[in-house]
Amino acid sequence: FYALNLTGASDLSINLVLSFLAGFSILFLMGFIDDKINLDPKLKFLVQIVACILFILISGQKVSFDFVTNSDFLSFSLTVFLMLSIINAFNLIDGLDGLASGIALISLVSLSLVLDSVNLNMLVYVIVGSLFAFLIKNMYPARIFLGDSGSYILGYSISVIIILIAASILLI
Repeated sequence: FYALNLTGASDLSINLVLSFLAGFSILFLMGFIDDKINLDPKLKFLVQIVACILFILISGQKVSFDFVTNSDFLSFSLTVFLMLSIINAFNLIDGLDGLASGIALISLVSLSLVLDSVNLNMLVYVIVGSLFAFLIKNMYPARIFLGDSGSYILGYSISVIIILIAASILLI
């Protein structure tokens, strides 16, 4: 309830939380289905694009590139490209023992150092705690992997946090 701003004590908007959960759910379901049956890569990429666009449209958060050009379309496109790059990077490095979860752990702890939002730090530390628990079984010799669903939502979560950090820094 604190994160959903129902108490009025949160600095996160309900649109931001709902947009994060919408993209998160779409990517998790697509990854889960892809782990069970192999989906066409074009379909997976299209669903990733839809999830990223949905987050940006509902939340209104995007990285501003005003120092290059004052184009909203360019900012929107580059933000989608950033999100897709991080999502697919984590998907590609998931095959090695502890690599994806270890890099995500280092990235999230580093990002938490520059966050000025208590609520985003709570989200980051929930993911960090989950990664510590997961990393126990993911170290050499790994017994479990993230799979597509895990790597998609991990990359998505990190990309959203980066966008929110960039948006808050540019507002200052």
